[in-house]
Amino acid sequence: MQGDLGTSLYSKPPVVKELSTRFPNTLKLALVSHALAVVLGIGALLMAVIVFSPR
Repeated sequence: MQGDLGTSLYSKPPVVKELSTRFPNTLKLALVSHALAVVLGIGALLMAVIVFSPR
């Protein structure tokens, strides 16, 4: 294991450079998606508790 990912077959720069330029946007997308899923999940939970709670 050397940690060298080589060069991109498509655009020719090192793969590590390609990944480092794209990783921040990927991380932002993942965090926003996770936050949205948490908010929607809590909203669905609250709606279920309100609708299906015994009175």
